[in-house]
Amino acid sequence: NPVPPAASHMLRNRLAQTRLIRRFCEARGIAFVDTTDALTARFLSGENVYFPDESHLNERGQAIVADTLASYLRLDGFRAFR
Repeated sequence: NPVPPAASHMLRNRLAQTRLIRRFCEARGIAFVDTTDALTARFLSGENVYFPDESHLNERGQAIVADTLASYLRLDGFRAFR
């Protein structure tokens, strides 16, 4: 029987994948847009951005990601294509 991980360990490592992808992109000159701050701010303000029984984004969470990406593209992202 597998032992479930401790909550403290999960919280400490919850952004490990984000850090890994960020480093990968930076090493290759690939733009990386991190939506963590936008999602966290909305979550902390009481807005539910995830489906209740899992870690996938719900419709509101997806809209926040879309808005964050659109802002990036308007402000900075399209320079790569000029």
